[in-house]
Amino acid sequence: MWDRRVTLVGVSRTLDKTTPSNTISPSSQRRKNWGLLVAAAIVVVLVIVLIPFFATGEGNTPKKAENSDAIELAQPTAMLASAKFVERVLGEKAEFDFGYVPTKAKREVIFLIDNPTTEPVKIRKIRSECKCMNVSEPPKDLAAKSSTAVKVVLVAPAKSSKYAKRILVVTADRKRSFLSLMVKADIGMPLKAQPETKDMGTIVPGQRYETEIKIANRGTKPFRPVYATSTESGCVASVPRTEIPGGGEITIPVKFCVSKKSPGKHSVDIAVHTNCPAQPQIKTKFTYTIPSPAK
Repeated sequence: MWDRRVTLVGVSRTLDKTTPSNTISPSSQRRKNWGLLVAAAIVVVLVIVLIPFFATGEGNTPKKAENSDAIELAQPTAMLASAKFVERVLGEKAEFDFGYVPTKAKREVIFLIDNPTTEPVKIRKIRSECKCMNVSEPPKDLAAKSSTAVKVVLVAPAKSSKYAKRILVVTADRKRSFLSLMVKADIGMPLKAQPETKDMGTIVPGQRYETEIKIANRGTKPFRPVYATSTESGCVASVPRTEIPGGGEITIPVKFCVSKKSPGKHSVDIAVHTNCPAQPQIKTKFTYTIPSPAK
């Protein structure tokens, strides 16, 4: 107690010498010092709390709930920026059809594989059924609560064909150990019948019906239909004498009449023959039902 009084007296004397008109009492000085210490402590606490708050940007965007069920893209969105074809994989299988693809042409599709679980799933192996199809930059795992992009690149073979091959993704998930990504394409086959199958419903034998089919040319070169054949003599397609331009289509009228048949489901194939070397004929299958006789 004696040392405190001496110190305070010394302070008081010093103040008296420097500012004789504003003398500060020892009790006032203690209150002022305590006030300064409390203010400094508050400033320090605010700095510690607010620096990380503003540094992470949480003050500008709402924080996402930790238990959110939302599925996000694991890779940057730039990966999808140039993607023309995207197919989502929700279960164990997915299928994508490129449609017409010229021979030796390159096509790409991105399969987005969803992983709704809270744990990443390791990818053990990715295998292609065809040498002309592969996965570019294959991922090593399926990120938790995200959609992982698998980019499939197809370089069409030189021979025209109905293409259907798979990419197999083998994972460490027992429930989804094998994921099948089917890729289809009409390689070098520009012509397509629309529809390829058509149900005429219930018909009466001997009665004539009228319908039509269309032939679309998805390529760039024009082709010409020549004639049509049918597996049923009473079903006739009237082929027009005109070319199908690239990107165009023609309509072919069909007169449909069947002979007496047993009750039940039946079918008729009509083939349109063309001058396209890769597709000398385009088929449409018509189905119909003969009703049972009334009792």
